[in-house]
Amino acid sequence: LIYPLAALVMMALALPFADRCVAGARAIEGVRITTPLDASVRSAMVTFTVRDYNPHETVAALYGIDRIVGRVCNDKRLRVCFHIYNDESDVDRALNAAERIATHGVPSGTPSALEWTAKMLDGED
Repeated sequence: LIYPLAALVMMALALPFADRCVAGARAIEGVRITTPLDASVRSAMVTFTVRDYNPHETVAALYGIDRIVGRVCNDKRLRVCFHIYNDESDVDRALNAAERIATHGVPSGTPSALEWTAKMLDGED
């Protein structure tokens, strides 16, 4: 009984960050949200694409720009997740990095999709 209650509390604390991320990402030209927009079925995970960029390279670019940790889902989109240890500044950093990529492209020196995938410890992206 305690675990389900704790999970609900954590979700309630993290959802506002996901909501902020969805709202901010919707305002960035070139970012397409793939997370459900209906808040009643949304979690603290936000999935999206940036233009037609390879999601593995986009994740690598997010990390390179401001140490934003994301993962690739289905080789088609990327995901960022929020938890109780995050705050609004973490959301803003992720949005700023995504906007930079959408506006200026994947920065030079960003690892290729194959290079980035090889760097992942568990290879589960």
